[in-house]
Amino acid sequence: VTTLAREVVQLAEMGLTPLEALQAATLRNAVLLQRERQIGQLAPGFDADFVVLGGSPLEDLRVLLDPLLVVSNGQVGLD
Repeated sequence: VTTLAREVVQLAEMGLTPLEALQAATLRNAVLLQRERQIGQLAPGFDADFVVLGGSPLEDLRVLLDPLLVVSNGQVGLD
């Protein structure tokens, strides 16, 4: 389990909605780093690491803690 996944869950435990917690880790982080044209979303031309989950994180962020598949730096694997 990645530290980022645990942090997203903790953000929701502190009062953010699941959507706000996910945005804080992706879109808002990209803006903060002034890299919103390179990272923060899955889109053509963007750098992206991502996970395949067994459920919707909008319904339960804890699915982030047990991903089915992880793609990081172009490598596919299990977390």
